[in-house]
Amino acid sequence: DLRLTHTLADADDWIKSVAWAPDGRLAAGGDDHKVRVYDEDLRLTHTLADADVWIRSVAWAPDGRLAAGSRDHKVRVYDKDLRLTHTLADADYGIRSVAWAPDGRLAAGGFDNKVRVYDEDLRLTHTLADADGWIKSVAWAPDGRLAAGGADKKVRVYDEDLRLTHTLADADYGIRSVAWAPDGRLAAGGNDQKVRVYDE
Repeated sequence: DLRLTHTLADADDWIKSVAWAPDGRLAAGGDDHKVRVYDEDLRLTHTLADADVWIRSVAWAPDGRLAAGSRDHKVRVYDKDLRLTHTLADADYGIRSVAWAPDGRLAAGGFDNKVRVYDEDLRLTHTLADADGWIKSVAWAPDGRLAAGGADKKVRVYDEDLRLTHTLADADYGIRSVAWAPDGRLAAGGNDQKVRVYDE
C-alpha cells in the first residue's frame, strides 16, 4: 500500500522538479530559486541557493552528482557532497530539462530549441539543433540512446553516438515529457492529453 509518510513543506513557491539519488537522497527544485536536498530519512540537509531564477529541472548522476537547470540559461552541477563544481552557461535561453546518461554524460534542453550534451568531465561535445521549438524533456535510455521532446510536437531519438535516427511526429500538440523503460520502450506525453508508447 502507498501511504503518505512525509509532507516536505520547506519551499516558498511551486516545486517544478523532484529526483531521487541512487543513495536515497531526494532533491526538489522550483520557483523559489532553490534546490533542497533531503537525506535518506527525508531530513533537509542542504538548501542550494546559487540560482536567482526558477529551477526547472533537477537530476542525479549515477555517481551522485546533482544537476540543476534553471531559467537563467545555466546548468549547475554539484559533486556528491553538494559543492558547486561547474556552471554550464552555453545555452541562449532557459533550461527546461536535464538528464544524466548511464555513462555519465549530461543532456540539457531548453528554450533555445537545442539539446546540449556534455561528456563525463562536463565538456560540451554536441549541440543538437534539429527541433523547431522549445525542448521540454530529455531522457536517456539504458543503452545510451537519447530522446528529446518539445513544443514542435515531435520526439527525436538519437543513437549512442548522438546521430538522429527517428523523428516521431504522431502528437497533435507539444510534447511535455519523455521516458524510457528498462526494456527499451519509449513513452511520450503532451498537450493533446495522450501518452504514446513506442517499442523496438
